[in-house]
Amino acid sequence: MSTTSRTRSGLTGAQAARRLAGEGPNTLPEGRRTPAGVLLIREMVHFFALLLWAAAGLALLAGMPRPALAIAVVVLNGAFAFVQE
Repeated sequence: MSTTSRTRSGLTGAQAARRLAGEGPNTLPEGRRTPAGVLLIREMVHFFALLLWAAAGLALLAGMPRPALAIAVVVLNGAFAFVQE
């Protein structure tokens, strides 16, 4: 399409009708929604969260409940990430 046939106000009605008939409406397809529970679980079991869970478990096995509780902030982090997403 040459620049001389374009107008500054956009497509003509005939051009728009031709494009609508040939290409269809200018809409995006709706994406699949992931259930909220699945999103929350994903936040709790990604690689770094699993490392923190393991560290908390080892701290509990070693008889150190306070560090285990501090390490378990993975739950809080996962909740914040879930809300942001």
